[in-house]
Amino acid sequence: GREKMIQEAPEIFLKEETHQYFHSSGRELMPVTEAFRIVGITDFSRVPAKYLDPARERGDAVHDLAEYYGLEVLNEATIDPRLAGHFEAIKKFYRERVKRIIAIEQPIYDLVAGYAGTPDIVYVSHQDKICLDDFKTPIKVSEACRWQTAPYARAWEKLNKLKIEERNAVQLREDGEYKLFPHTNPLRKDFDDFVTILKCAYLKIQNKIRS
Repeated sequence: GREKMIQEAPEIFLKEETHQYFHSSGRELMPVTEAFRIVGITDFSRVPAKYLDPARERGDAVHDLAEYYGLEVLNEATIDPRLAGHFEAIKKFYRERVKRIIAIEQPIYDLVAGYAGTPDIVYVSHQDKICLDDFKTPIKVSEACRWQTAPYARAWEKLNKLKIEERNAVQLREDGEYKLFPHTNPLRKDFDDFVTILKCAYLKIQNKIRS
């Protein structure tokens, strides 16, 4: 299948069809969103195709639209008319928020904590802040989203020696609007909470606990 490489750190890759991350040492790293699923916290990102329902499929399609638009490789003639509103929201977000793109869909990882993931976008805002944002499509955005951007931001900072100044969930809506949900908790606090979730996930796997 297709593999996404980190430009600065080619020792990690994502096997997309199974959503597995592997380090060049052969070690498999826990996907951030998989930890939430295992522990039973609302999963609010991509999940393997076998788990998808129509809402998830739409969310996946909107993520792809946002990625391809940001990379300037989107053929707008191919957009599903049912996603037209979401596409307007994407364009508005880029226009109003993004001054310069730093990275789109670039995988990150942390070997010490044992996780990996792929933030949707890192960019410089018009306020000259370095932002890490994650796109969402549900009608209600989960409070737990901050536990997703925190490990992304922590790993991004370690890998790229660049401080993330803002973390946001960005709800892309059908009506052509977007809503920003800033994650204002200290990064250290949200990351500590995520590590607790991650440890629980590993504990459940090691003890073969299913629930």
